[in-house]
Amino acid sequence: MKSLFLHGYGLSIKVQNSRLVFSQGIDPFSDKKEVLELPASACPFDKVVIQGKGYVSTEALERLAESNINVVMLDKRGKLYSYFHKIERP
Repeated sequence: MKSLFLHGYGLSIKVQNSRLVFSQGIDPFSDKKEVLELPASACPFDKVVIQGKGYVSTEALERLAESNINVVMLDKRGKLYSYFHKIERP
């Protein structure tokens, strides 16, 4: 079980060229912005945890759900306010 933690202002999860693109928010101490690009089918995470301001595209949520990857959203104090996971269909 492996989790990805995205935080900071400007974080994002989107789909680009049929791949999931995860971007960390802005780090005030660095000019670099970490970006991780993976095919949805080969994503090694079972959960993505988000804390900060940014966006998650609906297409990315759909791809994550198809791959059984949950998305957890935390407020600035670390308190859970949203949890997305796939609905099992018969």
